[in-house]
Amino acid sequence: MNRVFPFVSFPVKQQASSAGCEEALEQRGSAKSARHLASPAAALMSVPYPLKSDDKCAAHAGRFAERARTSLNRLAVVCLLALFSQVTPADDAKALPPLPPLADPPTHLQLPGKFVWADLFVEDDDKARQFYSQLLGWTWRTIGSGPDAYDLAENDGIPIAGLVQRDRQKGEVAGGIWISYVSVPDPGASASQIVSLGGKTLVPVTQVNGRGDFAIFSDPAGALFGIARSDSGDPPDYQSRIGDWIWIQLAARDATQAAKFYSAVAGFDMTERPDTGAAEDLLLVSGGYARAGISQVDDDRPPVWVPFVRVGNAAGAAERAVALGAELILPPQDDIMGGDLVVIADPAGAVLGLLTWDYEETGE
Repeated sequence: MNRVFPFVSFPVKQQASSAGCEEALEQRGSAKSARHLASPAAALMSVPYPLKSDDKCAAHAGRFAERARTSLNRLAVVCLLALFSQVTPADDAKALPPLPPLADPPTHLQLPGKFVWADLFVEDDDKARQFYSQLLGWTWRTIGSGPDAYDLAENDGIPIAGLVQRDRQKGEVAGGIWISYVSVPDPGASASQIVSLGGKTLVPVTQVNGRGDFAIFSDPAGALFGIARSDSGDPPDYQSRIGDWIWIQLAARDATQAAKFYSAVAGFDMTERPDTGAAEDLLLVSGGYARAGISQVDDDRPPVWVPFVRVGNAAGAAERAVALGAELILPPQDDIMGGDLVVIADPAGAVLGLLTWDYEETGE
């Protein structure tokens, strides 16, 4: 089966029915996703899932919580240090050739709130391809030609991200940025709501032949994100492999306001830390799954979404990244997931997290 790998999502609470975590996951469209019984969401938020003590997932949540007693504020602050400038896509979005569908074969699933794709915007696309190939083992193929060409990153033959070359705009400092797209049922309605809530349109809703509707915005605080509605349906949940996306986190100055904004736009439920109820560390949940996290920072720098890739050894990946020209923003530290989490800025300045995560159920 050829598929496109989305960001991983994790169950955070038992479904309304009496089905346990494994059945609930299978009901989401993939038997393979039934192995998602433990999640980096808990570590990134420094708390376990809000699960009942008799839930069959509780043991996994407890294991993760035991490994993850740290302040997410530290992570969020250093992530922002890498955002040297607010790099935005060009106002006149480039025309794109027909692209592979997000779900192949089609799933016809609609999973609002699920992050389903990511694009890297850079000035030097050759350098970006080389960096991610050497760091993560991604391979690249180009669709189209000339100024309208679009590069697809693949992990073991499965499309995982796009690469968009964009020239520096007048007054900009050189830089790059990852933009992640969240699934919405009606992009037009979501676009209108984003603007009405204080967001800014950077690339209006655009029909991409073969793929669906996409658009890019900045939220009221300035964080960049995209929305998408796939013509082939959303990719179902899969266990993350080495080199796949595994989590995404927003560092924001006002976590509660950010959560309210994204809840209105993408239909998230907002879940506070179950142990303290702290409003500065939040999960964005849809359909019983944690889709993303938000951490609050006391900082004047622009907010930023930080996507995380699963790696076999975070410390080793950090060393390779630095050798390839990246800046180490958050080095591996024993008090942050036992050294299994790092944050870098790639050679273009795009912020990226690297996370080591072992699936206890499969030993992978």
